[in-house]
Amino acid sequence: MDVNKTYGPMELTLFAPTKINPIHYIQSKSMKKLLLLLTAVLFISQLHAQNVDSVSMGGGTTAYPLDVYYNITTGSKDTARNNNWHIAFSVRNAQPPMNVLLAATVRINMARGVTVYKSNQGPDSWSSFDTTNWRNWNVVRDSDTSWDVGALNQGRTNGFDFGWGDYNMNTHHIDGKVIYLFAIRNGSNTVFKKLMINQLTRDTAWNFTFANLNNTDSNNVRFNKAAYTGKMFAYYNLFTKTLFDREPLRANWDLLFTRYHARVNYLGSDTFYNVTGVLINPTNVMAARVSGLQRDSVNRSKVTAYISIINTIGWDWKVSPMGPPTPSWPIVDTLVFFVKKGNLIYKLLFDRFDANPNMIVFNKSSIDVTSVSKVSNPVASVLAYPNPAKTDVTIKVITEAYNARLSVIDITGKTVYQTSMEVADDGFLSQVKTDQISKGIYFYHVETPIGMVTGKFIVE
Repeated sequence: MDVNKTYGPMELTLFAPTKINPIHYIQSKSMKKLLLLLTAVLFISQLHAQNVDSVSMGGGTTAYPLDVYYNITTGSKDTARNNNWHIAFSVRNAQPPMNVLLAATVRINMARGVTVYKSNQGPDSWSSFDTTNWRNWNVVRDSDTSWDVGALNQGRTNGFDFGWGDYNMNTHHIDGKVIYLFAIRNGSNTVFKKLMINQLTRDTAWNFTFANLNNTDSNNVRFNKAAYTGKMFAYYNLFTKTLFDREPLRANWDLLFTRYHARVNYLGSDTFYNVTGVLINPTNVMAARVSGLQRDSVNRSKVTAYISIINTIGWDWKVSPMGPPTPSWPIVDTLVFFVKKGNLIYKLLFDRFDANPNMIVFNKSSIDVTSVSKVSNPVASVLAYPNPAKTDVTIKVITEAYNARLSVIDITGKTVYQTSMEVADDGFLSQVKTDQISKGIYFYHVETPIGMVTGKFIVE
């Protein structure tokens, strides 16, 4: 007992003599039970309480100049400027046989004026790079549904093709094969650079070259992934020739409030535009959206599936990206988001989006799934085979549940197939007809009364 501390009546009971009257002991046990019950009630009430939080994306002459990496559990925020880099290289490691592309991802900063054109010229044309008719070349863009598909990964034709280069089965390198034209907005001017990724050496080191179109100011850059362990990307500024680390550890953030380039529908037509919104970290969380209902009446029972598509929250919880009629943008009141992290599910309600200052205000409430669930036998495992597939894909779930439902979702977030699964010896199975869907990456979700599992497969 600390003699220098002032203790309250409840704290003093902890230091009471060990000789206890039996009647007082019985009363104290009842009191302890009551205190435990009250503590549990208080904990649950706090767990379900709504917490108002906000994220500031900075101000000044540059709109939304900060990226904010947000931890949904702790509420911590890590900020980084988003207008000081041009190209980003994945520093994650390959996880064969499925998660290989994530190790070779190369993204660009389209939201900050970087446009990239893919030529049909390779390494042999570096010194004589011909930009005639460059405006007719394909513009390559980052995926806004997956972190694993960057602008320089577009145009893949098979599992050994990573867009910017091909995998060599003998050396285990990915060797560059394409020269890209970078058009970078710099104030009122546009600066042109040519760039080629020379090699990703055995999934350990990046090597790339860039120069002016007239071959002046040529630079060769090599760096090791190991210097960025635990991060997603390393970033490079082609003007300052600086390679730097601007992310927190990917284990420490769940949502990214950022400016990114996306396909939007404006006045009935599709166009590409810079938007401000929220992307998720699928390493830590999955997300779901519920639309068309008044948000105060929505609970997690309305969720059909949690998915790892990174723009599930996205930008469209507010009005058109083309601009608000007032400094405070109207919020869509029929959109509710849920974020699943471990045993917790968080409900997100956006309340305000201010253009000046750049501020996003939202409500966050959480539910401990284990405290309200009666699950006793979780889903054991799920298989998808063959994967990658050229023929029909069989999806099998091993579970003790009494029914199961399968959903297949494409990389844009569209559900392309749903069915009740057929009973198998130790669970359920279904076949997805590959002749009825296009080539690409698909996410599957198997939902049962005792749990849900998710994964992905590729149709070649």
